[in-house]
Amino acid sequence: MEGRAGRGPVGRSLEVRRVSPAGPLAHPRPWPGILAALLALAVSVGWALWYQARAAGVAALYVRAVGPLNLPFKAETLLLQRAALRQADVLPIYGTSELYCCAAPFNAGTFFAQAPTGFSVFNVGYPVTQDLIFAETFGALGRSLQGKRVVVSDSAWFDSPTGISAGSYAPTYSPEIATTFAFAAPLPMALRQAVARRMLDFPGTLQNDVLLRAALEALARGGRLGDAQYALLRPMGWLAVWLDQERDAYQTMRHLQALEHPAPSAAPSGPAPAAPALPGPRAALADLREVIRGEGLDAWLGLSPPNAVALMRGIAPGGLDPVVPDRPGAIPWTADLRTADAMAAAQSNNNPFGVLNAHWTKCTDVEPANMCQQALALYRSGRSNHDGGVYAYPGQWVAGVVTCTCWTDLSLEFQVLDALQARPLAWVQPLEGRYSDYTPYSAAARQLLYTQYLSVAAAAGVPATTFQTHDTDALFVDSFGHLSQRGWLYADRLLDLFWHGQVAQGRPGLAQGGSVNLLFSPALDCPNAYACQGVDGSRPGLAPTPPPTAPPRPAPRPASRPPAARAV
Repeated sequence: MEGRAGRGPVGRSLEVRRVSPAGPLAHPRPWPGILAALLALAVSVGWALWYQARAAGVAALYVRAVGPLNLPFKAETLLLQRAALRQADVLPIYGTSELYCCAAPFNAGTFFAQAPTGFSVFNVGYPVTQDLIFAETFGALGRSLQGKRVVVSDSAWFDSPTGISAGSYAPTYSPEIATTFAFAAPLPMALRQAVARRMLDFPGTLQNDVLLRAALEALARGGRLGDAQYALLRPMGWLAVWLDQERDAYQTMRHLQALEHPAPSAAPSGPAPAAPALPGPRAALADLREVIRGEGLDAWLGLSPPNAVALMRGIAPGGLDPVVPDRPGAIPWTADLRTADAMAAAQSNNNPFGVLNAHWTKCTDVEPANMCQQALALYRSGRSNHDGGVYAYPGQWVAGVVTCTCWTDLSLEFQVLDALQARPLAWVQPLEGRYSDYTPYSAAARQLLYTQYLSVAAAAGVPATTFQTHDTDALFVDSFGHLSQRGWLYADRLLDLFWHGQVAQGRPGLAQGGSVNLLFSPALDCPNAYACQGVDGSRPGLAPTPPPTAPPRPAPRPASRPPAARAV
């Protein structure tokens, strides 16, 4: 490009050049901006990874301290659960309200808090949580479960043809866990598809999550089209999982900081969703629940999920100490059993059925003509319906047990645990048989639920018990199906056996028909408690007993049925 030559002010020649509009000043090189953006991105990602690692380290410090506490965020997020699984002396238990609400000091979280026999318990659960939520959670935890012991505590909700209701599923649903399951669960495709189809049965939880809903629909569709759609969505899903992990780290740090330094002005959060209606034998207590509802059923059960700050104001006003000292030593099982029996008896001594005193008083005093009074009248007459000799066979309830979709959820949960090579133990809390014997729900009808539970566990090779030999034990469960002090001590004994390798993997059925009634004997107090013998001289929990066969249906008897209990 040519320019004009001339002389400058001091006589030097000066050349003036023309700069084209298309030259370097008009379009600077883009590389410095791109490099700056990449550097900012790298710094952000590095900081996020550091923060996640720091949160994981802090969570590991608090696992023992928060293990027994009723903190809903433990079940809603994954960081603390993974931290618990990494601990060599922590046993996670997945359950519902029975983990927190009742039976202190014999509920497992409290009983094993100071690791008397070498392990403590990490409770994970929320009221009315059911097996589909557990299946999603285990899938989301993935390889963290490999080779790890884990316990599933089920409630006897297996008597509704529709299974888990939307009202029960939604409060316990976790978007983080669902997203991680859909995009990152290391499971066979067929199993992931089966769980996805069940998750789609609850569209209300997915209506605001377009990506997750599209991924679940693609998984459920299957075939080449579904697989292609899922493959296209998966990169975005991985990004969503990573963002959820960062959010999880932030929430965990915030909650643990609140536990360590509770604010004096903190107030409890809103109440938990009300428990759903209980069909079948639990419906026999519907009148009792109805009269209690006016005074706040959730408050009675202690199910309102207090936030971390408010909880710690009551438990540790000075803040939570993450260090929980161990107190090793042999557990005096038979002495503890006597104490547990006395405590359970003292709280239910105004009726012959083991119903909590306050509940029974309300049930019988407020509505004298309800089923509680009818059961009491039958008891006083010297008769019972244990063998089905008073009331007609409850065919409708039995049909609900047989067709309940919850068995599908239970099977999927066990399949997920098997695919991840976990070492599970499962139990279902028994029905209130002592009371049900004076209602239409006879022992033969109740047996079907226990049989089906053990059958599903046997198909998956999961050691399981139904505690069915305690079905008519008035002190084993309370009036809401939670284990009592006595019931929890039996469960504690089973947990101790399981932790110390006395419950064999792949041998479902503990003793006869899933029974653990041989876990206690007069000579049980020995230095090595978990190796004690049962009263029959055998080591409980090792007998590979197949599930019992379904009992024959008794012939209907010409007897009038009581009025149906109201659903609540």
